[in-house]
Amino acid sequence: MEASNSGQYSLIRFTVPASGKYSVEARFAGIHFGLSTTDVHVLHNAESLFDADIDGYGGDPAFHQIQGAHPTATFSGVIRLIAGETMTFAVGYGRNKTHYSDTTGLSAKITLVGP
Repeated sequence: MEASNSGQYSLIRFTVPASGKYSVEARFAGIHFGLSTTDVHVLHNAESLFDADIDGYGGDPAFHQIQGAHPTATFSGVIRLIAGETMTFAVGYGRNKTHYSDTTGLSAKITLVGP
């Protein structure tokens, strides 16, 4: 994921298929060898559940050495969701306000765990 050069967020959105309690897990990692500098977010509808900054490389260590002050950020929680609501995973261009070298990976898992 990578934000635009004008600050528009890169988004991945999940629309809830059935009401219930869901386990939501997300792991963001800077994956550009030039060291990503991004802001990352998890939102339930329009409400922010998680905000963090990525600063560094936190991807596959076989490709590039892990480095930087905050190369990864993780979120985990159980949330009651209603059918039709959304969970959004977003990446912005960070404090330096550029999208250069900002490729950020996302691994997300959303699992229905109860009614």
